[in-house]
Amino acid sequence: AELNDAFRTMESDDAVRAVVLSGAGKHFSTGIDLREYLTKERHEIRDFLSLMNLHNHTLAAMTKPVIASVQGYALANGTGL
Repeated sequence: AELNDAFRTMESDDAVRAVVLSGAGKHFSTGIDLREYLTKERHEIRDFLSLMNLHNHTLAAMTKPVIASVQGYALANGTGL
């Protein structure tokens, strides 16, 4: 939710002319450990996937240029971003 809120804030801020996403580690990812979802209930996984999908839709709807600065592999939803 924080990432989506940040996208919306940047979109509505006239001082922001472009958005650059970059990773903090060796690879580009949203930082989610997929192993923890092995024990989740089906509805929890569905909610998680809906949130990830919302990020992608919010980015696609942005009117400002969005650049992904990718180092290493793009993993999990890092690929979608």
